[in-house]
Amino acid sequence: MQIRRWLLAGRRSIAVVAQDRLVARRVRALLERAQILVQDETGWTFATLAVSAVLMRWLEAVQGDFYYQDVLDLMKSPYVFADQPASERKQAVYQLERLLREHQVAARLEEFQRLAESDELRHALLRLQQAAQRLPTGREFTLIGWLERLEQSLDSLGVLTGWAQDAAGRELLQLLAQWREELADDRSRFSFPEWRRWLAQQLDLNTFRDSSVESPVVFTHLAATRWRRFDAVLLLGCDADHLPGDLSGGQWFNDAVRGALGLPVTAQKIQQVQDDLRGLLALNDTMLVTWQEIKNGEPNLLSPWLELLRAQLKDDLTERELAPMLERAQVQPEASPAPQPLDMPQPSAATELLPQRISPSGYNTLMACPYQYYAKYILRLDDLDEVREALDKRDYGNWVHQILQRFHGEFPQLTGLPRPELEAQLSRISEEVFAIAVQHDFLAHGWRVRWQAQQASYLDWQLESEQQGWRFAAAEQIYSLEVDDSLLLHGRLDRLDANTDGAQRVLDYKTKDKASLTGLLKQPGEDVQLASYAALSDSAAATFLSLDDSKTVASVQPDQAMDELAALNLARLKEIFGQLRAGAALPANGVDKVCEYCAMRGLCRKGWWAER
Repeated sequence: MQIRRWLLAGRRSIAVVAQDRLVARRVRALLERAQILVQDETGWTFATLAVSAVLMRWLEAVQGDFYYQDVLDLMKSPYVFADQPASERKQAVYQLERLLREHQVAARLEEFQRLAESDELRHALLRLQQAAQRLPTGREFTLIGWLERLEQSLDSLGVLTGWAQDAAGRELLQLLAQWREELADDRSRFSFPEWRRWLAQQLDLNTFRDSSVESPVVFTHLAATRWRRFDAVLLLGCDADHLPGDLSGGQWFNDAVRGALGLPVTAQKIQQVQDDLRGLLALNDTMLVTWQEIKNGEPNLLSPWLELLRAQLKDDLTERELAPMLERAQVQPEASPAPQPLDMPQPSAATELLPQRISPSGYNTLMACPYQYYAKYILRLDDLDEVREALDKRDYGNWVHQILQRFHGEFPQLTGLPRPELEAQLSRISEEVFAIAVQHDFLAHGWRVRWQAQQASYLDWQLESEQQGWRFAAAEQIYSLEVDDSLLLHGRLDRLDANTDGAQRVLDYKTKDKASLTGLLKQPGEDVQLASYAALSDSAAATFLSLDDSKTVASVQPDQAMDELAALNLARLKEIFGQLRAGAALPANGVDKVCEYCAMRGLCRKGWWAER
């Protein structure tokens, strides 16, 4: 507010002397919102700039075995592959992110290349590989040797081309060239981590100043005001913590050692800051001093030097005009109108947007909350899956599926085979599957022990099932069924059994306890998975197989006849899509248990309208 008043009064040289960088950034943002540009003499350390962020992210990716988050952040930078059309880079990074999340790959460039499906992505990953080969992290080089290899790798990534088109990038290129010149005679050798720490320190010590802006408002620091006159001065952040601030001896030596070496000690630094402040006060007639009066609920004291000035002048020097004006000052954008009360969203889907395929899981979503189905499958707003870096029950379920698929593929019928041989073969296959998992995460050992405790119970269950006449027929088979002329039901079945009468039974492996599965089937038609699988495979029976951490493997099936449930399930699905094509609404009427983990909760805004 005061700066704008000074400008309106015709002052053309206004200094903002910032003791507190955070406050300075906020003031600058407010000024630029009011269309007042700022000439910044203090600048920004290179460590805080985007041109350095892409550099350090690249080094993190190389040292961290191409951790997926580092690679994605790197490839989203406009400086990477700047010698190619931006659309190609964006397409490559989108494809990579989708593949990594879909296949749950967290690191290793070789794994990324194995997943690549398009020429754009293969080319981008090849450039990353070629650039990484120029930075052998296991060797030692001189500082200039590392800098030369860094520039070669960045050139391979097209980063140098991007830097050349940016003012900060051009200064960073000059800085790299300056370091190479200064270090030409240095023969000390450093490892990759040592050199990286040195580089980070240099970026933090050097400052970028944007010289393209000319403005009557200048941001500067106290030492830069020596022997300078301004029309007005705003001194920011003058509390006891920032003025004189932390002027301790330094990173390496205390005051005693610094004094012996003839280096400035703390008292001399404090005296210099005090002299700079005196000079600023003596040479400039108009000055406003600010500080944060309350901090974390506690009084924040003014600098003792300014308190001394108050005492000497016998005046508190308080500015009294601005406070009453702040309420009317346009330093904030106009307030948006208050949001109107919301009702439960109940959209209708355009016919051309309705899916022509639906899976049992999508059908379950439609029954649980129609709006969730609308957002996820009709508008296709579902989030990409997060890459799971820690193993969880989903991984355990996948491993159990793989083990049982391989086991029954080798031994479709267990009856008649020696029990010790069955146990040995199941243990062998389990060890082979979990050995792959353990290579990626040591914690897979815990899941392996959990499965080992269930193997005997599973063999008992399977042998008993065979005594009842059921035999393993197929696993992981894909089926589809035409619901009507415009809708196809499709799904993958964990396992299909058959008996001597030709009847079929669907088995769906679940790593849930028996009580939870029984609850799913308590209300007929509430969970559609088994009924859908039965309809897809034309099976007379369908059951969940509980493979939870208990030592007893148990099957759970609905009390109703499966053929009747399957027929009613298909009829309901056909009727619902007929209604949707006629414009029926899809309300957000899911129960709290469904909404708890729903990714669309923020979209339907249930918290706004549910209480009404």
